[in-house]
Amino acid sequence: MSIMNEYIQKKFTVAQYEEELLSLISKYNQLKNTFLLIFFTFTEKPLPIKLLMLSQDDYYTINDLICKKNHLNSIDIYLESPGGRGDTAKELADLFHSCTEEVNFVICGEAKSAATILTLSGNNILMTRTGSLGPIDAQVTIGNRTVSSFDYIQWIEDKREEAKKIGKLNPVDATIIAQIIPGEALYVMNALEFAKDLVKEWLPKYKFKNWFKTETHKNEVTEEYRKKRAYEVAEALVNREKWKLHQMSIKASDLKEVLKIEDIDQNLDLKDTVYKIHIVCRILCSLTNTYKIFATSEYKIFKQAGQQQPSKILTPKGEPNVVEIDISCPKCSKKYNLYGKFIDDPEIDKEMKKKGSVQFPESNKLNCSCGFEFNLLPYKSDIERNIGKRII
Repeated sequence: MSIMNEYIQKKFTVAQYEEELLSLISKYNQLKNTFLLIFFTFTEKPLPIKLLMLSQDDYYTINDLICKKNHLNSIDIYLESPGGRGDTAKELADLFHSCTEEVNFVICGEAKSAATILTLSGNNILMTRTGSLGPIDAQVTIGNRTVSSFDYIQWIEDKREEAKKIGKLNPVDATIIAQIIPGEALYVMNALEFAKDLVKEWLPKYKFKNWFKTETHKNEVTEEYRKKRAYEVAEALVNREKWKLHQMSIKASDLKEVLKIEDIDQNLDLKDTVYKIHIVCRILCSLTNTYKIFATSEYKIFKQAGQQQPSKILTPKGEPNVVEIDISCPKCSKKYNLYGKFIDDPEIDKEMKKKGSVQFPESNKLNCSCGFEFNLLPYKSDIERNIGKRII
């Protein structure tokens, strides 16, 4: 049975999934004798990319979670993120290394761009077969757009070569080029070099710190050799001829020639725990409006996107057996009155139908006559969490 099906059959409430996550973190800590921090971003949410990206606010949140953890044997970071600010990645790396002598990164989903840069600050990198890194060219914000620094610079270089070759640019390209100011281009170039410089600095300092002999020929590894290998890794991760796209997934096997990565799938107990953490985080975000999870074995912080709230939720006093929810369609303003049962009592159905109320749909979706589709799952999860009972 798959892990996802296993949890679906358990029919956990949101609160129970939260408890399960903390329990899995504790189990991981026992298996590895370490302190695990979860930093999970659910990129499937239809939200503005700026919300999902690695930001300075994430740094403040993580600092708050671990600020008193100054004497840890080691810290492992379970990281899933589409990337974001390179300077935030640097601040997080400095924060983690200020807490302990050993910082390890666990990758089971996607850790792209600035998240890849952050991962390369670790003393060790652990990956599952589903885990992936990405090219390290920084994403930069130009106006209201977020673009790859490599793509931006490459486009300018291509147009420069085109102008040299044919003596002019087509009108569209010329108009775009005319809007680029020197400071903007320099900013983008610096962002790309900043990412490469961090990797070249961190790998000899942390990942290659205890690398003294080559694995195959047992040759001595000097400081110059460590720097040379760091340069090769950095260049490999900005090699767009190889990776083609900024969103490209780079697996552990793709980096085996230049970087040693621990295979989690070879450790059955650790593998089971890490995959469960991955699934539980995804389920929690799917059931609610959460898009980022920060958690240790003791504390959890969820970042949630706003949602249109029901206009009214009615629950009887005492031990409720039913809940009523009034919702208005945001597109056509049509009103709906729904009810959810906490016990299997046909009398509740009779009473609610007399009031013109419709039972909460099993699909957790409500289709308005105007074509708008309500996702009722966040409402249902919030109600169950607050009342402590499941809607049947």
